[in-house]
Amino acid sequence: WLRPAPAPSVRGFAVLAGTEAIARGILISVFPLVMYRALGDALAVSKVYFFVGLASLGLGLLIPYLTRFVARRWIYVVGPQMFAGGALLTLLGTPLATVAGLSLVTCAVVTTFVCFNAYVLDYVAKIELGQLETSRLLYSALGWTAGPVLGVFLYRWWPAAPFLIAATAAYGMLVVFLVMRLGNGRLITK
Repeated sequence: WLRPAPAPSVRGFAVLAGTEAIARGILISVFPLVMYRALGDALAVSKVYFFVGLASLGLGLLIPYLTRFVARRWIYVVGPQMFAGGALLTLLGTPLATVAGLSLVTCAVVTTFVCFNAYVLDYVAKIELGQLETSRLLYSALGWTAGPVLGVFLYRWWPAAPFLIAATAAYGMLVVFLVMRLGNGRLITK
């Protein structure tokens, strides 16, 4: 009657990467436009991107340490939440909300990226890594090829559209993750 959850497959990880690519790809070309519109100065936009990049780098380096105290699945679950929250926060259009939205999205990308790679190392055999990369690229292709163009097109048509699509894709990523039932993963050690 009760069966254990199936082991995560290469296809499952590829679908997870594909949903993330949709969320990231549609915003990658829109955020610079939104930042410039909110701040009005290219130098200010560059400074914000620099400091947000430093903050996300610091967070990425802290995640293995954090997994000692908080289960990896909960850290991953926070990632799509930050992604959707950042996309929706940016809709407010104020300079502070735009910078905070960019910060949340960038930190979400780092959080999900580190956890995703740790899960891959936990569940995918070395012999299947080549197949995983090929599948991941295939499933991510639409998000990375059509996403940036579609994002700018939709932004001109209705400025909220790319952010709503990104938030929806982030929640889709969360659903895929929860269906995969990856658990806490192994502890990352030196």
